[in-house]
Amino acid sequence: TSIQWDQVDELKNLFVGKAVTKFAEDQLLLSDGTLLKVVGNSDCCAYYDLTHLGDCENIITNVEVFEDPNGDYYDKPFDEPGVYRLFVFTGEEKINLAEFEGTDSNGYYGTGFWLEVIDEVKP
Repeated sequence: TSIQWDQVDELKNLFVGKAVTKFAEDQLLLSDGTLLKVVGNSDCCAYYDLTHLGDCENIITNVEVFEDPNGDYYDKPFDEPGVYRLFVFTGEEKINLAEFEGTDSNGYYGTGFWLEVIDEVKP
């Protein structure tokens, strides 16, 4: 199962009510045992590299995605990288869980990031 950056409801369903720890340089482990691989878009000349991966020891109450892409269809100059950030909240605290930097290039090869469920706990 994969969840894209723009599927905010699915991201909320995945994270809310759980804590998360950094498991490896590109993996997160949720408190229910679900293991996620964090993947930035990478296809041809469009890419978003994972530049930060954090954790959240407290129970997550909300999720937010910040997007400021770069490419032919945006006003941002090419020498400034595009950015995607995945924020989680614990009460009023906003935590940058994952950050990606890169470019959409011509817009044909995709954008953003996704989370791949590697191992999912079944009820």
